[in-house]
Amino acid sequence: MDAVKPHFALIPPMAAALLAASAALGIAADAGKGSAKAALCAPCHGAAGVSRYAEIPHLAGQQRDYLIAEMKSFRRATDPQAPTRHWNRRRDRIMDHQLPGISDDDIESLAAHFAGQSCALPASLGEQTLPGLARRCISCHGEDGRSAIATVPHLAGQQPRYLENQLRAFRDSRGSDDQPRTRIDPIMGHQTVMLGDADIAALAAYFSGRRCR
Repeated sequence: MDAVKPHFALIPPMAAALLAASAALGIAADAGKGSAKAALCAPCHGAAGVSRYAEIPHLAGQQRDYLIAEMKSFRRATDPQAPTRHWNRRRDRIMDHQLPGISDDDIESLAAHFAGQSCALPASLGEQTLPGLARRCISCHGEDGRSAIATVPHLAGQQPRYLENQLRAFRDSRGSDDQPRTRIDPIMGHQTVMLGDADIAALAAYFSGRRCR
């Protein structure tokens, strides 16, 4: 006798489609709520996520999951209940005061809002040739600075001075205990440890010169 084939064999594709649609609706709802909350971020990052300040990053069009992770990292760094040696911690004199007490719902709403904005920035006249050192970056961040990994940031069109500052922060995160550490990440700490300031400037010029979309 032939084995009876279960009727739910066709459910997984249908369920996947329903889950995807539900997730899309959830993100759209979050974005709607986030647009109202974005006024908190606008003085520095711009209402649509395009910063006017060289040391402050653009958020428009950035990876939603990355934005969520970074906001939680800022919040975690000032939380006295958080493990002191968490693998991903981030400090900033302004963000330290903005994120404590913010809810996960607010974080997800803000991330959805900014991820849904267009960066609307043309390519700059920055470095056009891929620096040799950038070969270590493109497997995660993409050759054009557009990452295919949801939790890894796009670098294309980002503020060059911001990129330089962050690369230095990653590099110097392995300093002595009395040295302020603003960014701690095991992968980026390893990738940047041998970079000189000239290397960092070249990488920042290249990726900031890519066109964001």
